[in-house]
Amino acid sequence: MVNTLFIITPSVVLSILGSSFVILSYVLFKEYRNKSAHHFVICCMAISDCLYLAAFYSGFFTPSSGWVCTSSAYFLQFASTSSWTWPAVFAIRLLFSNTFEMAHTSRGTVSMDLFTHITGWVLPMFVSILCGMMGLYGHAQEGVHAWCWIDDAHPSAQIFLGNGLVVITFSVELSVLALLLYSLRDTGAGGFTPLQSQRKTVTTRLCLFLVVPPLCWTWAVADRVVVLLLGHKVGWLSYMHIIMGPSQGFFNALVYGFDPELIILWRKAIGLKTSIKKVHDADRNKTPHDHHSIMSSQNIPVQYDVNKLYDENEDDDENDHHDRHNSDYYRAQYLINA
Repeated sequence: MVNTLFIITPSVVLSILGSSFVILSYVLFKEYRNKSAHHFVICCMAISDCLYLAAFYSGFFTPSSGWVCTSSAYFLQFASTSSWTWPAVFAIRLLFSNTFEMAHTSRGTVSMDLFTHITGWVLPMFVSILCGMMGLYGHAQEGVHAWCWIDDAHPSAQIFLGNGLVVITFSVELSVLALLLYSLRDTGAGGFTPLQSQRKTVTTRLCLFLVVPPLCWTWAVADRVVVLLLGHKVGWLSYMHIIMGPSQGFFNALVYGFDPELIILWRKAIGLKTSIKKVHDADRNKTPHDHHSIMSSQNIPVQYDVNKLYDENEDDDENDHHDRHNSDYYRAQYLINA
């Protein structure tokens, strides 16, 4: 057990630090998190990763029987299921926000929020309680050491809860990834406009979150399949299972932290000098229509009313209208960033 702990501890520590970084960024930077509902889902992914790490690491010190073992099994099943379902929730929300107009309406937002919490928290809790009611929890030789999880006397339940749920969420994430990448392809008809290029960059970075779960959990599925087929464990595969599974929070933090805007916010927060002149210059080159489109694609309501900023019925010449249009844009930017 000492050698196993020595191997997995770096992964656990890195993931805890990474998940804490995501949660702290969400708490500290209000303007940043309010720009998109995706930030809330990413924060919940980080919380679920922390819960899984706590359940996973505590399993090394849990007795193999008694109420402590049963409680640990409840916690492990809930936390692991939650860490699988939240990326699937993120995938579906990302697909809707980039494809369907329903995500941009109040009814669509409420529906997606309800779906988010039910799938991310309620469903894992239901699965955990149902397993307990069915008497499935007990001693399990999982990986290279014993867990308090689904008892070895219930191999079919181990396969479904250890493999089936992971494969289902993988299918959702990889299907959404394929659809989004297909939608971002260059059709060859004049290439991408600047706005489309920016959308492609943002969406591509968000798609990296959909790659992380298969990267981390494929080893667990492969480990269980090999045991099922061969009847014994393959040492290196079992170690990859327990090393990569807890690494999900770390890889998510890497994807989240490489946002240029977040880097600027953290540099300012810790007192490092940074120049944002280029950012302002880039903003001036964008039209109000570009900003409205970008905000709509990220599920952000426009927080100004053009009719209140000038009288539409006033008949002015083209230059005056252009000046008012730019004035609306900069005032809108002030209201949005306030």
